[in-house]
Amino acid sequence: MIRKNFVFSDPDFNYSVLINKIMIKQNELSLDVLFKIMEDLQKIYENSIIQFFNDFNVLNEKHIFNSIYFTRKAFNKNIPISNKQSIEFLLYLSAKRQIKIAIESFGLKKEDLKKGILNYCIVSNNDDLNQINQELLENFYFEELKFDYEKKTIEKYNRIKSFYDLADEQINTILNSISNKKTNDNLEKDNINRLYEVLNDLICEKMALLSLEGVKFE
Repeated sequence: MIRKNFVFSDPDFNYSVLINKIMIKQNELSLDVLFKIMEDLQKIYENSIIQFFNDFNVLNEKHIFNSIYFTRKAFNKNIPISNKQSIEFLLYLSAKRQIKIAIESFGLKKEDLKKGILNYCIVSNNDDLNQINQELLENFYFEELKFDYEKKTIEKYNRIKSFYDLADEQINTILNSISNKKTNDNLEKDNINRLYEVLNDLICEKMALLSLEGVKFE
């Protein structure tokens, strides 16, 4: 489980995040049942984000944190793409405006349910966070799993780079400004770390551009 508090100059914008990955041990659950659980909790904790997600194209925990930040900012500025923060979160994870693409790419799938693996995210004020998590987990027989976000591979790097339509030229330009090194087929560990940092920055840049699409300039 990952838990982190975010504090800003405007205290009304402060929030806390909990990310968890569990293996559920009952087979009778369906997507409809899971979404009903989520929606019922969402009605009680209206200003919170409660969302299940698929982490196949999640780069790391920063990717999730950045998506949450832009989601909260969009609703705070009254410029959201969707009318639900839980959907907005998936949109910013995908860095795309199309809800269908966001759900197909990052929404929970039947295949995930068949495996019994659930990733979920809760965003709320610090006081409610544990309570929401407890009420959510009361619906499952489960085992908590470890995250592998820190596992960096070239296969994952190439997959996520392709999903976000990021060109090697973009990445090399940033790498050159840092260390004058380019991507190649024989990357050392420190180079992989740099590549992931650059990828994270470029995905965050796409999120920022997505958020600007909703801004009305006078």
